[in-house]
Order: sequence, then structure tokens, then C-alpha cells
Amino acid sequence: MLELCSEREEMLTVDEDEAMRKLNSISELSLEEFHALDERLGAALEAAQMFRELKLSWQRAQRFGISGGDMRVAYREAGKIPGCRVVLGDRLQSITKQRAYGALSLWESIRYRLVEMRHNSLDEVEKRKSSAYLQVYAAILAAACPTVYRAILQERDALLAEELKRCVSEPLLTMESPRGRVAVGVVGMNHVAGIKRAWNSPPLSPEGRQKLLAVPPKLPRQMHALGVMPAGWLLIGGKFLLKLLR
Repeated sequence: MLELCSEREEMLTVDEDEAMRKLNSISELSLEEFHALDERLGAALEAAQMFRELKLSWQRAQRFGISGGDMRVAYREAGKIPGCRVVLGDRLQSITKQRAYGALSLWESIRYRLVEMRHNSLDEVEKRKSSAYLQVYAAILAAACPTVYRAILQERDALLAEELKRCVSEPLLTMESPRGRVAVGVVGMNHVAGIKRAWNSPPLSPEGRQKLLAVPPKLPRQMHALGVMPAGWLLIGGKFLLKLLR
């Protein structure tokens, strides 16, 4: 089972050189050009958040390579095992983003961006190879913006654990294994602790699962319009603002 969804499946066969070229072209866009390019974003706050994420993705790719390398290796290795089936166990990325950012209040958006600016630099990304650091970051995110924390970590941990349990309980292999049914989950380090907790918890009910797959109503357009100004402040003058807050 891979920590991917059907919307990110192309990551498994991505041409890394082509992906670098696409990220480079996006990194040269302005926020206004990016928002106009993808009309599906609609809300200015959501567009600003995704724009910043793509900029960071480009910087990370230059330093660490295209993301998803661990998933591509797992996918290739699974293909060498006769009868092995690859399962995409994550919730759709579009649902996760809408649950995380679509219903944020103005002040939650500001707090979240401040946390991201403090903890999402290239040096901070390097620190995320430590499970101890990830626990600290998760606690900070949960305190500053519980809506984002629940959508990005808690809810997905529960769904990933349920999918992994299903892989163990259902006969996914087409041939007998001397060790019985074997399921392997390949997930990011930040999901390991949460999946362990969810593994030992009562299973999700059908209603509980549907609740985690539902898309919450978005804030009124007036609230999104009010978010344009603070989003701009944080994208342009965030470092200065952080110094004032320290």
C-alpha cells in the first residue's frame, strides 16, 4: 500500500527531467498568473497557499530531487514480486486540500502561514528526517491550526490504517505465500506514529469513513476576498513579520 491517491498516481511513472522543467516554468509565474492559469482554485487564499507550495516544491526539487522517489522505488520493487498488487491507500488530494484549507477562517489562515514560514524552509525540510522533530512540528501545527492538522495528518492516518488493515484481511495476492498474507505500507515518516495509534483503535464505521471523505462547505466569497490582503502580506513580508513576533 502506497501513501498515494489516484490523483497523484502519475508520480509513480513521472519523468523526473520533465517534472523539473514543469516546476521551473511554474516557479517563474506571478501569483496572479498562477491563479488565472488554474480557475479551479477559485478562492484567493487557496490559490495563494498552493502557489507558495509549488514555489517550495521547486526549491526542494533543486536541492533534494523530485518528490515521491520512495514511492517510485516501492512501485518498481512490487512489480518484481509475482502476484503482488499495489494499492493506493490515501484519500484524494483534492479532498484533503479542501478539508484543510477550504473552510479556514481568516485568522486560522494567518496562523497557518506563520507556522509554515517558520518550519518549511529547506533547512527545516532536512530536519524532518528526524521522527522527534516531526512530533514537535505536529504539536506546533495542532496548536496553531487544528483544522489543517486534522485534515493533513489525523484523518489521513486513520484512513491509511484502515486501508492497510483491509490489505491484510483481504486476499490480494494471486498466489500462495509461505508466510501467509503479507502487506507492506510505504508512507511518509510523519504518518507512522498516527497509523500505529489508529491500528490499535476500533475500526472506522461506514458513517465515520464517509465523514472523512466529505468536503466541507467553503467560506463565503466575502471572507475569501478579505483573505487576499493578509495572504499578500505573508507571502511578501512574512520574514519581517516573523521578526516582529519573536
